[in-house]
Amino acid sequence: MLAALKVLSVALLLCAIEARADPTTLTFEGLLDNSPVRSQFSPSGVTFANAVALVSGISLNEFDFPPHSGVTVLGDDLTNPLTISFSTPMSTVSGWFTYSTGLDIRVFDFSGNALGDVRSTTSNNLGRSTLIQIPFANVGRLDFAQTELGTYVVDDLTFTGAGGMTSPVPEGPQWALLGLGLFAMLAGARRHNSMKP
Repeated sequence: MLAALKVLSVALLLCAIEARADPTTLTFEGLLDNSPVRSQFSPSGVTFANAVALVSGISLNEFDFPPHSGVTVLGDDLTNPLTISFSTPMSTVSGWFTYSTGLDIRVFDFSGNALGDVRSTTSNNLGRSTLIQIPFANVGRLDFAQTELGTYVVDDLTFTGAGGMTSPVPEGPQWALLGLGLFAMLAGARRHNSMKP
């Protein structure tokens, strides 16, 4: 009985320790050239609006807008600025961007409240991609505020869920489970000791 209680206590303790999630990176490889990109990556927790896949040597001018990896990047569809939406709040978001005019990204939290803007540090970076990190937590959506469409692309979009957790459990229940397990272990040990001759 005491051994079973110890195993239960260890299991409860492990429940209180959350596993860190690895970041997810979207390379956009395998998408057809000029195909709309909307919910293809929804299993990864992200959807897009006004987005199109661009492939080097076909519709993508890879000399001015080189992919960071592979041959495919994501750009706007030339009708409206690109929007990236996450299914859960993200604690880290970054991507490799190439742009011909200054880049301006509006950042919103998961409730739709504005967190701020991220602006490129240069007016253009044609011929090379630059890593841009979003310096806000609980990111729910990114809106590209470009006035000229077709002037930017993104590759290797990387993001991690809020808190970096795969399956967050509220702190209160964690401590309650841990306390219950410890109480059960102590009660079992006391009962075991009182039964000794």
